[in-house]
Amino acid sequence: MANKYFKTTFVIEVLSEDSPIDGDVTLTQLDYLINEGDCSGLIHTPTVIELSAEEVAKELIAQGSDPEFFGLDEDGTIVVDD
Repeated sequence: MANKYFKTTFVIEVLSEDSPIDGDVTLTQLDYLINEGDCSGLIHTPTVIELSAEEVAKELIAQGSDPEFFGLDEDGTIVVDD
């Protein structure tokens, strides 16, 4: 049976007063700003698409990760350890 791969994209909308949110903010920091800090936030319904092994390998590389994270090579072929 072939593995299934998915790409889920979340869009987080944050409203702030006096200054914009730094682009280097972490998800943990956003959570604090929205739930305990001085910002208002909304998570929009995520989009989910199914990816082929080749597509997910390319996405992993684009994120700076290694396709071997999912047991694949750069072309999306399953790597078998002997």
